[in-house]
Amino acid sequence: IGSMPWLAFEYETGAAMQIGNLIGFQSLPCMALIGKDGTCKSMKGCASVRGDPQCENFPWDPLPVYQLKHALDDWDEKPTLLVLQEEKSAKEQAETMEYLTPLSERFQANVKEGFDKFDILFTVANDDEHKVVKAARKMIGCDLSDTSTRVVLLKLNDRSPHYYAFDGVISTSSLACFLEAYMAGALNKLPLRGAGM
Repeated sequence: IGSMPWLAFEYETGAAMQIGNLIGFQSLPCMALIGKDGTCKSMKGCASVRGDPQCENFPWDPLPVYQLKHALDDWDEKPTLLVLQEEKSAKEQAETMEYLTPLSERFQANVKEGFDKFDILFTVANDDEHKVVKAARKMIGCDLSDTSTRVVLLKLNDRSPHYYAFDGVISTSSLACFLEAYMAGALNKLPLRGAGM
């Protein structure tokens, strides 16, 4: 514990128990990310550190849009908007981020106001080097050779996991319409094919 570069407590000490109760630890190991203002930014510190071994995203503030490979601890807990765009150019991938970011920020602001139905994880897959990208394509029925751009809303946290397919030109407004249709229950559920990774 003494060698860790962050504040840590021995398990089952009085201080650890008090902080655990205050923050709401539910399992071990657990690392809470606390902001400078003392608020809990995330209860998924272990996942943040594990998913970012080069510390590129330090101090691991919540991002509006995540690379799918950095969101694996969340995508099975909430609806996940996923843009699979491995074959797009870096410029096109950056444009997608520009479309997604304001939409995600708007949704996150609604969640902070207590509207949980807006709690959607926004993710992109910009490369196919991580096994989860291939698994995601397989789950939505893509052939292994299919690397076309796909936009889906995954519901892995449902009793019967499924997804919704977006069909259109990617823009902030078109994706907002897609998500509004989802929240209104106006989209067709599609079954996932082989949800295991």
